[in-house]
This record gives sequence, C-alpha cells and structure tokens, in this order.
Amino acid sequence: MHSHLFWPSQGDIGIFSVCQGIREINCAFCSNLYGDLSAFKNCRILSTMIFDVCLHIKGDLGFLKKHSIRSLKRVGLSGCSQLTGDIAAFSYCGNLKVLALNQCTNLTGDILCLKSCRKLFDLDVQGCTKLR
Repeated sequence: MHSHLFWPSQGDIGIFSVCQGIREINCAFCSNLYGDLSAFKNCRILSTMIFDVCLHIKGDLGFLKKHSIRSLKRVGLSGCSQLTGDIAAFSYCGNLKVLALNQCTNLTGDILCLKSCRKLFDLDVQGCTKLR
C-alpha cells in the first residue's frame, strides 16, 4: 500500500510533522502553502517531496543532514527562493535520483558535494546563483 498525500492548496505544512508514514507528497504550484520544510524531518520513508513553485515554503536544508532522510529519491523545490542552506545536505540522501532546485537563489555550496549521490541522474540548478 502506498501512502500518497496531495494537500489542499493552502495552509501550513507544519501539519506534516506528525505524518511519519508519508511516502510521496506533491504540492507543486500550491502558492498558498507556507511553512518550514523541516516539518518532514521525521518522515523516514518519504521518497518523493515536490514543492515546486511554492513561494512561501522556507527553511534551512540542514535538517536533511541532521535527520538523514535516506529514503528520498525525488525532490522538487524549484522556485522556492526562501529556502536556505548548503546543498551538501542532499549528499546524505544516498538514494536521490532527481533533484530540481532551479531558481532557489538562496542555496549555497558546491555542486561537487553531490558526487556521493551515485544514483542521481537528473540535476537542475539553473538560476541558483550562489552555487559553485
């Protein structure tokens, strides 16, 4: 049985902090969503996290390193310009295959850190002006 969650188009994503059984979440283009991505720190089986063009989503990627969500395979955060932190946090997601971060203008770090993501085949960092 798969646990897919498609959330209404508005509200605080903090509600997900108690939803440890989520495997996939797709809230792309839900412009009225807000909150901190760290709400997913306890979602140990989360494989897909899509918040493309959710302009009010914020947070520091450091929670990925601290809580080591190794199950993540697909991440879409394109256009989430309020996100901060070093993309090295994704190097702890060893199963990552797709990482879309275009226009995440406040993310920092060196994309070479992602070489530890051996399964990564699709990387989009267009417009991430602080990456090197």
